[in-house]
Amino acid sequence: MDPIGDTLDRTAIYLVARGDAGASGILAACNDSLVPVQVIVPQGQTPFFAAINTLVTTTTRTYGQSGLYNALWQSALVVDDAAIVDGEAVIQLSGDVLVSGVCDDARLVQQLAQTALQFEGVNNVLIFINGIPYEPAAS
Repeated sequence: MDPIGDTLDRTAIYLVARGDAGASGILAACNDSLVPVQVIVPQGQTPFFAAINTLVTTTTRTYGQSGLYNALWQSALVVDDAAIVDGEAVIQLSGDVLVSGVCDDARLVQQLAQTALQFEGVNNVLIFINGIPYEPAAS
């Protein structure tokens, strides 16, 4: 229960512990860790949409007091759709991607993918930006 007595639904977004080598979470690109952080699901949103939307709309380099990094922080993206169908999470974004190099490009994809993979039954993630399948740049 929150301080005012309402029961709030929660979900997680995955953020990056840079250079952590998997010590704090799931080993990820560039010797990082992906670490789950609990967020509140706004009323009227599904937990999946809320998680993806929160990740995409967080515009600070680090999240709260956690010090965890968000590779999406500079990008100007909007969630057009986020749905799970037959074990596949489809994330449709529009806007502009701005990342600081190859590591951030990989982090962006891994953050979105791991955030989607936490949901029961999801075994594949497709990310589209402006209608085009998004893949991180080769290192």
